Amino acid sequence: MAFEPTLYTAIYLSATVIAAVAIALAWRRRSAPGGMLFLLMLFSALLWCLFDAVESASVGIPAHVLWSQFAYLGNMPIAVFFLLFSLEYTGRRPPPGWATGALMVVPAAGLVAAATNDLHHLVWTSFSVVSGGMNLVLYSHGWFAWVISIYSLVVAMVGAAFLAGFALRSKTPYRRQSLALLGAVLLPWIAEIAYILNPGILPGVDPSVTMALSGAFMAVGLVRFRLLDLVPVARERLVEKMEHGLLVLDAEHRILDSNPAAGRILGAARDGWTGADVRSALSPWPEMADCLAGLACDDEATFISPSGRSVSISRIALEERRGHLGGTMVTLRDSTAQAETQARLQAMNADLHERVLQVEELQEELREQAIRDPLTGLFNRRYLDATLEREIGRARREGYPVSIVMIDIDFFKRVNDEHGHPAGDQVLRFLGAQLRAGLRTGDIACRYGGDEFLLVLPNTRVVSARARAEEWRTTVHDSSVYWMEWHEPTTLSLGVASFPEHGSTDEEVMAAADAALYAAKEGGRNRTVVSDRGLQDPDPTDR
Repeated sequence: MAFEPTLYTAIYLSATVIAAVAIALAWRRRSAPGGMLFLLMLFSALLWCLFDAVESASVGIPAHVLWSQFAYLGNMPIAVFFLLFSLEYTGRRPPPGWATGALMVVPAAGLVAAATNDLHHLVWTSFSVVSGGMNLVLYSHGWFAWVISIYSLVVAMVGAAFLAGFALRSKTPYRRQSLALLGAVLLPWIAEIAYILNPGILPGVDPSVTMALSGAFMAVGLVRFRLLDLVPVARERLVEKMEHGLLVLDAEHRILDSNPAAGRILGAARDGWTGADVRSALSPWPEMADCLAGLACDDEATFISPSGRSVSISRIALEERRGHLGGTMVTLRDSTAQAETQARLQAMNADLHERVLQVEELQEELREQAIRDPLTGLFNRRYLDATLEREIGRARREGYPVSIVMIDIDFFKRVNDEHGHPAGDQVLRFLGAQLRAGLRTGDIACRYGGDEFLLVLPNTRVVSARARAEEWRTTVHDSSVYWMEWHEPTTLSLGVASFPEHGSTDEEVMAAADAALYAAKEGGRNRTVVSDRGLQDPDPTDR
């Protein structure tokens, strides 16, 4: 078989190469919506251009006809592939299998008719060589060729109409994609129309010569406008498969649209919802229905059904032209599990709060037990050791005196020996109560150990401390309980010392008070003695 390549051969081959490049670019995006159909469309264009290139270089009419028959492999299905791609790309529902098969009936018949044209001449009726030395053959077409061409043109125009409508209502990226596709598709079909109406415009030249420009448009769409990479999401895929429910109401509170999730979340059948008043449609949720029907409520609210299910709603007002409200869009979210979790969490928080209070009370009780004498209720030696040094330090900084009164119960051992320890404990409790009754705010009373007690009197001079000590001594003497056959009252010996007169540290003041207590016992007990340590000119009244 002889070949004589011409200028048209180069054009067809360039279109083939551009189609191959577009296939390579689109291959990695084949999983995108419409990706495989786009590849089939490009592959059909590649076959069409490739066999037209071979046909243009062939010598002799039989060779031209043979390669034209092969070109029908790409020519016939390309319009159907484009229509199916347009449907999927723009988000419309794909036709069922039987409808797709029906769309391919005419292209399949065209392939068979072209392959068997010698038997019936329905596609081509005659052939003639075009003068001019360009190795061109003029094809005279039969009536079936017109049927095939018109069918393919109609199918392609329907797909183009879908793309054009999508481009008009889409945002910029998708509009540019759609326009690039429209340019790629319309060029060869405009050429096809011209070829059918007047084959003599370019004698012997197939409309696929424009595929070079079509492929360029597709390549620009793939690279520049991210075709099949930045893919629009259709309403059916977005709304129908939403996890949350959706209701669209008009200004009269009638349901215009809803999605399956709305019925599932509200536990109601959607049959008859469209056009129905929201109160009748949502009768199992009366409070929600009243809210959506225009009664005052928040744009975000939660409602509970009689069965205990919880649904949260969010309302957005829809505006028509000139700012007039045109209705409401409502999103629904099943918050039953969240409400149950929140209720459990609140119960756990309440229980935890109760336990924390119990722990705090226990800690306070333990702290009190650690610093209190359980018998008398006064502070213990541990608390005194932690507090006295701090009180003396504060008094030193702020320049005020601190007095200490050390107390011992006279003949306490005789009480225990003659009347038993319960009687001794009763005496200790009695003394603790008397001391507490005479305390001021800020005073500290401690059981120092055994039958010894100690009082810390902040901001009290030694004269006042001695006077208060005498009050305690006489009150205890006058209020004493006479134990069984022992008729002597309870008496106290007390020693008084003060910071800074009798010492500059807590140890020195304690030692001075202890020495004064010892002096009281040596002096006959039942008396109060003020320390004479550190005094330059002791006042006789302090004794």
